[in-house]
Amino acid sequence: MKKFKKIILITTLVFSNYCFSQDFKFGVSAGYLGAYARVTENGGSASTSDSGFYLGAFSKIGLNEKLFLNPEINYGAINGNGFGFIALKGGYYFLDKLNLQIGPQISYILETTTDEVSKVGIDLSGGFGYDITPKVNLQARYAFEITNRARDANVNSDVKARFDWLFVGLGYTF
Repeated sequence: MKKFKKIILITTLVFSNYCFSQDFKFGVSAGYLGAYARVTENGGSASTSDSGFYLGAFSKIGLNEKLFLNPEINYGAINGNGFGFIALKGGYYFLDKLNLQIGPQISYILETTTDEVSKVGIDLSGGFGYDITPKVNLQARYAFEITNRARDANVNSDVKARFDWLFVGLGYTF
């Protein structure tokens, strides 16, 4: 968890200095985390889903009145298993308080895995945010994994394993 805190702090500092932003906010978030796992092999597939919670920290770096950058780091827990997430989303306010967010995310399995499963995945996330008040916001996003978690021991095998994630939560900005 300390590594993720350092990464979000460094990311936030770099982007805030790069953008010369006068509109910089920092906040915390928590909420529902849904995980969807699917494995396909030789034409067959299996899938499962489960849920838990996430909590984390984010920053919001205003680029102009409508555009912003949103680096975020989260810890998620599902059935005693831990997951880490680092996201860098770009956002656009298409209505006064409603925004669209999209960007890459790195997901990481914090628990011990077998040699056949990769701990790291790269996702593409997209969702919406709504500013309830200037300090409280609602957020919802879905992340599709674009990498394959299955480490292929057999070169001729077509095994694919992916996680998708649903985040729905509240954020508080300081």
